[in-house]
Amino acid sequence: MDNVLSYNIVMADGCSYTVTRKHHPGRKIFYSDLVTFLVTDHTGRKIKTIDLTGEDIRKKGLGKDVTNKCLNGLPGIQKEGCDGIITSARFILYPQFSFKKTGCIEFFGNDMTEAGQVITAISKAFANSDPAIMALEHFDEAYIRAIRYKTKQALGNRLKAVLLVDMVSNDQATLDQGVATLETILASFDRTGMTIARTESQAQRFWEDRKRLGAIAAHTNAFKLNEDIVLPLDSLADFVRFVDQVNLEEKAFNQAQIIDNMTAYLDRAIPLADPQWLKKKVGQAKDLAWATRKKLAIASRDALEAGIHAKNFYARVKESLRGYTLILENLEKIHHTTQSRLIVIATHMHAGDGNVHVNIPVLSNDREMMKRAAVTADRVMKKAVALNGVVSGEHGIGITKFKHLDPASVQAPEQYRDQVDPGRVMNPGKLSEPDIIHRVFTPSFNLLKLEARILKHGSLSHLALNIANCVRCGKCKPLCPVFFPDRNLFFHPRNKNLALGSLIEAMLYITQRTQSTGFQILKNLEQIADHCTICHRCLDKCPVNIDSGNISIDARTILKTMDFKHTPLSTRTTLAYLAEKRPLANRLARPWLLEAGPVLQRTCATLLSPLTETKFFAQTRSMQLVRTRMPRPDAATLRAVVPLTQKNQTLVLEPPAPAVSTVFYFPGCGSERIFSRISRASLFLLLSQNHRVILPPPFLCCGYPFRVNARTRKYQELVLKNIIILNQIREMFHDLVFDTVLVSCGTCMESLVQMDVAQIFDSPVEDISRYVLNHRENPLIPDSSCFYHAPCHDSLKDGGEALLKTLGIEVTLLPFCCSEAGTMALSRPDITHNMLVRKQWALNALKKENKKKILTNCPSCLQGLGRLRDVTPVHLAEELATLFAGSQWRQKPLKDLTDSFETVTF
Repeated sequence: MDNVLSYNIVMADGCSYTVTRKHHPGRKIFYSDLVTFLVTDHTGRKIKTIDLTGEDIRKKGLGKDVTNKCLNGLPGIQKEGCDGIITSARFILYPQFSFKKTGCIEFFGNDMTEAGQVITAISKAFANSDPAIMALEHFDEAYIRAIRYKTKQALGNRLKAVLLVDMVSNDQATLDQGVATLETILASFDRTGMTIARTESQAQRFWEDRKRLGAIAAHTNAFKLNEDIVLPLDSLADFVRFVDQVNLEEKAFNQAQIIDNMTAYLDRAIPLADPQWLKKKVGQAKDLAWATRKKLAIASRDALEAGIHAKNFYARVKESLRGYTLILENLEKIHHTTQSRLIVIATHMHAGDGNVHVNIPVLSNDREMMKRAAVTADRVMKKAVALNGVVSGEHGIGITKFKHLDPASVQAPEQYRDQVDPGRVMNPGKLSEPDIIHRVFTPSFNLLKLEARILKHGSLSHLALNIANCVRCGKCKPLCPVFFPDRNLFFHPRNKNLALGSLIEAMLYITQRTQSTGFQILKNLEQIADHCTICHRCLDKCPVNIDSGNISIDARTILKTMDFKHTPLSTRTTLAYLAEKRPLANRLARPWLLEAGPVLQRTCATLLSPLTETKFFAQTRSMQLVRTRMPRPDAATLRAVVPLTQKNQTLVLEPPAPAVSTVFYFPGCGSERIFSRISRASLFLLLSQNHRVILPPPFLCCGYPFRVNARTRKYQELVLKNIIILNQIREMFHDLVFDTVLVSCGTCMESLVQMDVAQIFDSPVEDISRYVLNHRENPLIPDSSCFYHAPCHDSLKDGGEALLKTLGIEVTLLPFCCSEAGTMALSRPDITHNMLVRKQWALNALKKENKKKILTNCPSCLQGLGRLRDVTPVHLAEELATLFAGSQWRQKPLKDLTDSFETVTF
């Protein structure tokens, strides 16, 4: 609300209005301010003027407050959808500060006392000052454990909380003085330490931890009570002590529950044998339980934190029941189940404005745990009000906080709704009916009993469990190559997880209602699974480590098993060609697939391109395949320019001078068969720098295209054969030390890593270009500037741009996926064409760069980038060969670089 300039809203009466703030001062709203909004209709006619004071907008002493749901009748803002829908808005933005320092403050000890005091002291010291505190974000011990936080200081054994600070100024000296002030504040706290980020990348690393806080709910299948409150800064220390005390009480309660549940089970337990001996042991366990509960009642903080009494009880009971296998197994289940029901209040806060986010992870299929969590949330709300705070600063009231609003806060918005929506068209019942929480339904993954059996039968249980931890944070969204709303591509990983969950819920419902096991609804799963390049980039930012790429592969495999998977003829033909290793078969197939095929496609693209964008033809797959001209593959394979070997033979290429190292080069399909200039350039670079090269038998495929196309059996067959061949090669050359295994393709690198090739050759798997540059003798002189495209499957691990810049090569990163994605361009041209459009738009936006060449390090990307206009794609190995030897390397036969070669049979 502070920074809004204007917005358009459609109200319940069906009319649209524009609301404009008058005389915005370019800052946050203060308590003494007068804030004026003008409301006009769609014709521009003035409807009314609304005046608000800072007191109307938020409670005095609070940085945030969204509990006023009326705001003198201001439409849309803080109404939670109860009067209309805001369709667009304009906000004021502020210039970035010139200088910034990022600090990470860590609090050690057994309680949160120092943390609360430090937050209050910092907030007061830098209130409305220069330098300013731009961000002050806190998270507590529960989050520290959930995200596996790495401690930076060594001031104690127990890290209790972390506070991240961004301090900014437009003057470096002022900023430095601010940091000194911060150090002075912390000097009196002996269990608190601060680390200042030395670089921007280190500062980003500090904040990466803050972005992973969604991991707190991983152990409860991503379900949690997610609330927020706002407190005066003076009361933060009191509140953190309150949370600390509640968490201790819950630990005591949970440990008592462990003892009670075990004792109750032993009362009714029936052993497999010797029941007459059990009765006495149960009596001993009851006596022990009574004594342990007495100790729990007076237990120290340390004892409760460590769970000592419950652990001792469990250990002694297990020892006394040695030999009763079934009972011990059930006791272990009870211990684990009860322990997982521990209620924990986890807090993180925008500490500078007193906005505290309170999360209580809870298992949604445990009614008793849900009830206790709700009671705990109510305790938090009551404490916030008691500390002169409010029950919401960002999240709104929803349906769980309604009972914590005072009657006046409820009556005013009701009177407003009587005026603008008397029929209660918008969000009926919301913010008006106290019992609405008992009349809503939220589906969830229970995975219990019958449902679990259905999922297991449909091979869906593994898939369901993999997405169950998704916390819907959306951090995967900006990284996903297939997320492009401008062209109707919305399937980023979070949305796919939501859609997949809904499909599984629907399948469970239909199966139980109709007793049908055909699972026909899962046909829709293909649309979800196909929207993925299997790049795994979402995994890097996921707070709960969900790999959406592997989930897509699992989904495609399930579809294949159920005969729901569609694989076009073009994709099947390509896979058959890649699986074929016989030289004769390759020679016979190549003229049709890689010579006549591209000529036909390019001709059709030239002649039919005007039709491909028409509404009728745009939905036809055959027309989608010819929207753009694909590049021509090379005239011959690598094997046409090196001595031919058989399937049980490897080729040893010796350099002109004594070898400085021995490398194993795995060309892969793209570099060996389609764009053989990549492998030729790679061999030229290696041999010209006197590296001995060992090549595998002809036409080995790493198997990756088969894995992502759900050809599981063929993939496993190829991988097994590759492992056998590579092991036999290594055994044949047992007298040699391999310096590295080299690839010129990211998917080949991923596959070889999964095959443990590094262990087979006892050497790392590396990108050919990086290896050559690390071993070059003479500096390179770049001939021109160019673009750089980082592949989805990047053998340089996102280091290509930086690597080129260290060589003095002037590169501009061209963002987004190239759109080829291996065989995806053949299987789903409707998806990949839209991705190509985005890539072309990015190129067009950089036309002022006036660069004609784009470097990459992926054969598949050469295919995708070759569809772009006004740019020529070049593999990095080719570019390096040109920089080393000019264009002559293309004409110079490889045999001229080889003193001798040897064909070795294994």
